[in-house]
Amino acid sequence: MPGGDLPPTLVRFSRVFTVAVVASLALAGQAAAAPIRTLLLGDSITSGIVSGAAGPAYADLLSADLAGTHDVVNASLSGSPAFYWAPNTPCPGVCSSADNVFDELATPELPADIVTLLLGTNDALGFFLDAPTPLGDFEDLMREIVDGLFSGGASNVILMAPPAANVAPAPATLLVGYREEIGLICGDTFGVTCGPNLHELLDPALDFEAGDIHPNAAGHAKIAAALADAILSIPEPGTGLLVSLGFATLWIRCPRRTRAG
Repeated sequence: MPGGDLPPTLVRFSRVFTVAVVASLALAGQAAAAPIRTLLLGDSITSGIVSGAAGPAYADLLSADLAGTHDVVNASLSGSPAFYWAPNTPCPGVCSSADNVFDELATPELPADIVTLLLGTNDALGFFLDAPTPLGDFEDLMREIVDGLFSGGASNVILMAPPAANVAPAPATLLVGYREEIGLICGDTFGVTCGPNLHELLDPALDFEAGDIHPNAAGHAKIAAALADAILSIPEPGTGLLVSLGFATLWIRCPRRTRAG
């Protein structure tokens, strides 16, 4: 163009584009600077029981691996089936300040950017229950827990499928069904993703001690690594929305003829 001058429309477009993008990235940087609150819920595996020789549990390894970017909080309960965690379920005698386990342990730690949930082993064994949790009931309970987490302010939920090492055939069959039901929840619930499938991830011969349902130190290390990958795959809170708002501002501010091309 003669004299190197740009059309006024293009100048306005460039200025608005720069302001919108810079503002979005600045706000996104502020959001990313705060640690991402990550809440771990589950039973004894999440609580930290390690079979065999002493070694760090996956929750501790995860907290160390994500230090600086994520604030990892462990609020699990050993021996707990999904029934214990369903909101409004009467507390089985372990609560000190609330009427149910969810309000005792999960509610005080919410809201959270990410919540991970690992349950099912005690349901299949019927541990602290009158009988094992039937298929269908387990899915309903897990959906209740997920709904309670979102109602409490969770932004994302990661569901993990429990292992089936060193259990009898009947509970092993239930655990297969539980994994399928967890997959259904991940598939049809916005904000829920399937994390590590511990049945496939862990080797019964290498990652468990004989006769123990809890992973050994090697198994916990595998869980921590796989769960860290799942957590890091979730976009940082707010960044996508802020950038989108920046481009929305650009779209609104540009003259109509420019948008029309």
